[in-house]
Amino acid sequence: MGNNEDRKTLDGALFHHKADDASPWEMIITARPTTEAVDSYNEITDGKAFMEAAKFYLKTNPVMMFNHQTDMTIGKVLECWDDDGPVIKGGIAKTAIGKDVAELIRVGVVTKMSFMFGNASYEKDDPQDDNSPDRLISFKLYEIGPVSIPANMEATIEAAKDAGIELHALTKEQDGESRSKKAPAIHTGHKKESTMADTKTIKEVEALVGDVKSEVEELASQTKELEDAKSTHAQLVNGLMEKYKDLEKHLITEGEVSELAEKMGTELTDLQAQIRKIRNAKAIEGGRESFFSWKSRIPGKIGEVFDEAGRALPEVQQRAYHLFQAPVKYEGDLGRRVKQLRDLHDSIYVSDAYFRQRARSNYNITHLKSWGIFQDLASEIDPEFGKAMASTTVSHGDEWVPTNMSSEYYDAYRLASLVENFIPHWSMPSNPAVYPILTTRPTMYRASQATTNNPSQLTKSDFGTGNTTFTAETFAVCVPVSPEFIEDSIIAVVPALREQLATAASEGFESMLINGDDSATHQDTAADWATDTAYPESYEKGFRFMALNASATQAFNTQSTSAGVGDATAAFTAEDCRYNRELLPSAYSHRAADLVHVTSLAVWIKMLSFAQYSQPGTYGANASWLTGDMPTFDGSDLVLSSQLLETMDANGLKTGSGSGHTHKGFITFNRKGFMVGEKRGATLEFEKNILTQQWAFVLSERKSFQPMMASTAAPVAYAYNIE
Repeated sequence: MGNNEDRKTLDGALFHHKADDASPWEMIITARPTTEAVDSYNEITDGKAFMEAAKFYLKTNPVMMFNHQTDMTIGKVLECWDDDGPVIKGGIAKTAIGKDVAELIRVGVVTKMSFMFGNASYEKDDPQDDNSPDRLISFKLYEIGPVSIPANMEATIEAAKDAGIELHALTKEQDGESRSKKAPAIHTGHKKESTMADTKTIKEVEALVGDVKSEVEELASQTKELEDAKSTHAQLVNGLMEKYKDLEKHLITEGEVSELAEKMGTELTDLQAQIRKIRNAKAIEGGRESFFSWKSRIPGKIGEVFDEAGRALPEVQQRAYHLFQAPVKYEGDLGRRVKQLRDLHDSIYVSDAYFRQRARSNYNITHLKSWGIFQDLASEIDPEFGKAMASTTVSHGDEWVPTNMSSEYYDAYRLASLVENFIPHWSMPSNPAVYPILTTRPTMYRASQATTNNPSQLTKSDFGTGNTTFTAETFAVCVPVSPEFIEDSIIAVVPALREQLATAASEGFESMLINGDDSATHQDTAADWATDTAYPESYEKGFRFMALNASATQAFNTQSTSAGVGDATAAFTAEDCRYNRELLPSAYSHRAADLVHVTSLAVWIKMLSFAQYSQPGTYGANASWLTGDMPTFDGSDLVLSSQLLETMDANGLKTGSGSGHTHKGFITFNRKGFMVGEKRGATLEFEKNILTQQWAFVLSERKSFQPMMASTAAPVAYAYNIE
């Protein structure tokens, strides 16, 4: 630490503390607003540059805010000096906001400091290393104050003096005595790339996109709602099971049980959908990282996103992808702005698709009133991206427009998805793309002991390899809209439009996973997709087709009375479900945690009458029927899908309707045995159907689905003919 006599203060008065008098301040804090440590932006603030910027700041408007919010001004910076780095002393006023912030500091909730600046200049800390931190060497200082979340999470407020102290101006000669017992300082390296015009920009953004909280964040935090849903779910299931007990005692008829189950079916389905959605949200949230951490790991160019030919996209498109697609948490002020930027991005994307079609040749995206706000916000979060947008280079900046929906759409898609969430995904570098697979494993042998100079060699065995080709197809969803949209109404409807598109897309792809058949004649001859190849179910092989057409037996009739087939009776029992697992290829049937069962609500309600579901001693005190959590069977997830038909024939196919076509199915697959390839994200277009005179938004994606083992078999089994 420096010598008090040698310390130089910058403008502002010096103060003497007298604890026996009243004070205009609720609290006095001493802080280091920055150090020369590398922060989360991969930047270093030069201490001398800060001291130079502080001179003008103290002379003009040394305001202190909480979390950099202009509507939360709490006091002023009283002085600033250099003591092995910048140190400031600030007074928090006795306003309502000031007292609240002071209390947060007292109890240790707010322990950080930060500063806001603009007009910045940088240079590389190590000119020989492109990845070295950027050093901030010149800037204009606008504000300093306490914050909830800075870049340097290890910084703490170590001292603060409460009210009850009067401050008197002193001369510089008296300063040594007044601060001879100077308190420890607050150390932080956080700063926010911003200007005073940012507040206006943020208010304009909020007026357009509304609440910044995402559906994932809201759902992930709904612990109480999850517990309530599970409790209600458990009560309904338990009530059904009691009815089955009454049926066994011949107190009621089977028809009465069926009638009750039918009435409860919709409520059970809705509850399970709610539980699954909240669990999906928690999984999505768990897979994200802080935007601060993400940005600190991306110091320069990012060559991770490719076009159809496998070439890395231009840098401006790389930056656009990461700004709008990266799975980040919306934490702190910057995180909230990223969320706002993504919502505004989707609003502009929808508006652009609409107006480009309606206005034709005289339309330009820059004419949208939201475009300027979008550009300002993008420039604040990523100056390089903002610079590229404002560039006059043809096909570089001026020509840049959103080309995909933001990650908010993909979050909505994952929230709505059931079966697909259990299957691994990979980004296809080209189309088609080849993915290597292991067809056979090597064999272990005993190793002979080396008792001589020339011992026997180990027995060798080969492992077989192959590959799976993914050929992405375009799948599209069309949502009709009113032609009277104006830009403001489009922005208002974006969240609902995203949800509608995501739900329709997830249900369509799930049906392909279950019902797909790319044969010339579809196996489901009476289904809509049998005669119309526009349906996704006609593009690739789905679970039912793979199991029914495997070279080895991977499907069976649950009503078979043959010995060794299920329970060898016409009744549907737990043994039938377990026999389905037994039909899986041997390498894919061992671990219950890797298996997923898929069936319909009617079949699951039948399963509730299994003795295994009604005996806590068999399934344990945490059985799903007791806890109300998602259904499981033998330790494997059980997914209830509306896409698994309940109107099939005795052979497990959709070949007609009416009598004889009321049979159901039960699918078991290994989640590690399949892969979904993704080539292009959600692209939105707007068009008029001249035949119907109706306007519609059309969202399309390019995806593929393949088993990850030899083509003669697949890690899936199918039990059919369930009454």
